[in-house]
Amino acid sequence: MSYSVLPFGSALRKALEMIGSDLEWVASGINKEKQQQLLDLLKYVFPADCESLDMKTVGSRSADEINQFLADNGFDIKLDKLDPGGVGVASILKILMSWVYEGVDCDINAKDGANYKGVKMLKNIECFTSPDIEGCIVRIQPHEDFSLYLATASQPFDEQSMFALANELSKAKGVRFDVKSVSFPEVDMDCHPDISWLCGLSAGRDFISQAVMQTKFKLDKYGARAEAAVAVAVSRGISFDQKHVIFDKPFLAWIEKPGIEIPIFVSWCDYDSWKK
Repeated sequence: MSYSVLPFGSALRKALEMIGSDLEWVASGINKEKQQQLLDLLKYVFPADCESLDMKTVGSRSADEINQFLADNGFDIKLDKLDPGGVGVASILKILMSWVYEGVDCDINAKDGANYKGVKMLKNIECFTSPDIEGCIVRIQPHEDFSLYLATASQPFDEQSMFALANELSKAKGVRFDVKSVSFPEVDMDCHPDISWLCGLSAGRDFISQAVMQTKFKLDKYGARAEAAVAVAVSRGISFDQKHVIFDKPFLAWIEKPGIEIPIFVSWCDYDSWKK
C-alpha cells in the first residue's frame, strides 16, 4: 500500500474555492476520527509547499471532465455522476527521483523463501540508528531535492497508520553511520486505497459525497517514482555494527523534501509488490 497526504489538501482547497465557501472543512459522522486525523496533518501543509512539487489540481461540474483529467495522467480511478449543483475535484502528485550513482543488479533471498530481483547501492547512501525498529533507517539521496528513506518495521494496520509510522521514524533518526552497501528489492505497485471514510466531511451545508484515491510506487536501480491521485465529489444540500544492509522482508519507504515538515509520500513494500 502507498499513501500521500498532499493531494488531499489541494483537492479540499479547490473544492471550497469552487463552491464559494469561506468556511473550513469539519469532521463529522461515523468516520469523524479518521477525518480529523487528516485535517490535523493538513495543518502542516501549505499551498506554497505544493507549488514546489509536480502537482496538478482541477475542478469541474462534470464527472466526465474529472475522469478524463485522471486518465490523461495515467490514473484509472473515476467519480460517478455528480449530484445536481455538485462539483468534482481531482489532485495529482508525481515525484521522480534518479540516483546520483546507478545501482547494480542483485538477487534478494527473502524471508518468505522466494528470490526477487534486487538492487545493490554502493554509493550515496547513509544509515541511521533508531530506537524504534530492528535494523536501521537508510537514506538514499537522488539528483533531485528529495530524500528516500527505507526501514524494516512491523506492518502498519492501514494507510494512515503507515503514514504515522513514517512520520514518527522521520523524527527518530539517531546516530549516522556508514555501510559498504544497501540492497533492496525492485518494487512496482499500483494501489487503490479505500478513502470512503472521507465522505461526510462537511463545510457548512456542503459535504463530501464521493472520495477515491490511487497511488503508484516504483523502485529500481535507476531511481524511484511515486504518484498519487485523489478525486472527491462535493454535494450541496442539507447537511548499528553493520557492513551491509539487505532488505529481505517487507519494509517501509517514505520520501521527504526540505522545508516540508511531514513525509510527502509513504509506501509499505510487501512481497506482492517485489519483482521476481
